[in-house]
Amino acid sequence: MAAGASTASPPILTPGSNHFNFEVFTRTLEPATYENMQLITRFDDKDRPYSLLTINKKARISSVALAGTAVGTGLTYQDPLGAPATVNPAGIYVALGWSANEDAETPYNFDQELGDEATRALAEGNDQNGAANFSSLTEFRGNGGADVTSATLRNAQGLLQRNTNGEAAPGRQDIYLVLDHSQYSAAMGIEEYAHAEARGDGENPYVKGVWSKGGGHNLLFSGVLPTTGDGTHGCLWIRKALAVAWNVRSKVVKEPTELQVRHILFNHLGTGIQHNLRAVAIRTANVIGA
Repeated sequence: MAAGASTASPPILTPGSNHFNFEVFTRTLEPATYENMQLITRFDDKDRPYSLLTINKKARISSVALAGTAVGTGLTYQDPLGAPATVNPAGIYVALGWSANEDAETPYNFDQELGDEATRALAEGNDQNGAANFSSLTEFRGNGGADVTSATLRNAQGLLQRNTNGEAAPGRQDIYLVLDHSQYSAAMGIEEYAHAEARGDGENPYVKGVWSKGGGHNLLFSGVLPTTGDGTHGCLWIRKALAVAWNVRSKVVKEPTELQVRHILFNHLGTGIQHNLRAVAIRTANVIGA
């Protein structure tokens, strides 16, 4: 050591001090989760409603026996028109905004990253709009204090077939069944859904369950079903039971307001019950067991 050199210890560099607070952030944003729009795509798509859509319907008419001694006059005439159904449209939107500072100080493409989120959020809202009709159906099976059972679904299917004069029998047309996610375990314990032979088509039962080969229920699960004092309302239905009508399917508005960027996604639609007897509400609990 040279004469006169200092023997003092070097300074201690402490992690966490201002010189060592180097942070790294991902260059993309992790997405949130949303329900898919899977319900109203299985409703009957109607004409543009403007401010109100009235759906005119035929009445169910019946034959009358003509007595052998009748002279052919004084017949009983029936009104062939039924009570109309109505669809009241309304706007649904998702509005996002961020400042010019956020655009300048981050590497994110907010238009793309947040635009995708807005699209998925709006799709979920559309399905929630359609599912709200389930709690207004007059026909129902099950109760809010219990999970779904095979007896509930078989009785509901029998009721649906009777109310549609056999048109909703498995194999004649698509029949849809939606349950709350909490009912997944209970549904998979039902033979018609869990057994491969009964399922028939080899698809994942979470996507589709089938009561018999070549036809049956398209099984769906959703988290947007309405819950009331009567329970969570799933539904068993055929397409003509429920209607959807669009004024605007999807409109994107992007505009700067001073130094804020605004991204607004909007659509305008209505949903409603078209034929009350072509659907059966399935009331269940919505608690997932341990």
